Amino acid sequence: MAGGTPLSIKSLYLGWNWRPGRHYTKFVDEQEQVSVREFPAELAQLAQRAYRRTFGASGSFVPDAAIINWYDENATLSLHQDKGEANSAIARGSPVITVSLGDSALFRFGNTATRSKPYRDVTLESGDLFVFGGPSRMAYHGIVKLYARTAPPALGPLRGRLSITIRETGLA
Repeated sequence: MAGGTPLSIKSLYLGWNWRPGRHYTKFVDEQEQVSVREFPAELAQLAQRAYRRTFGASGSFVPDAAIINWYDENATLSLHQDKGEANSAIARGSPVITVSLGDSALFRFGNTATRSKPYRDVTLESGDLFVFGGPSRMAYHGIVKLYARTAPPALGPLRGRLSITIRETGLA
């Protein structure tokens, strides 16, 4: 992280790689020799359907990046704002769309001004899709707690939670 505190989650990037210091790059490594994997068209289509169902047919949303976070049983993610994208995407309220797989998690969705109250705690279960954008685009949010061993049996021996967070960087 930019402040030097290590994350308790593991991350994989598609389309664009986010680096501490709040910027994106097309490379995985510091030497810029290994390209980030492509952003799958299937994720773009899923995100665009979620966008239309949430915000209607008007407006523009061109998702081009995903962060896949893996949370083990003890992982959390402190309240933060997603603000590494281009100012134009943020100003338009371009949404952040998250798909949850695996164990349930306590998701804290806050306000746009501060990490403190008011906020709302929501349990995200496997298969849930959460969308926030528009005036809520800069809301502080994070994972407070994981509920171990709550993943659906159909996922097999999966322990922990995968979170696929899709966004429009505005950098393409």
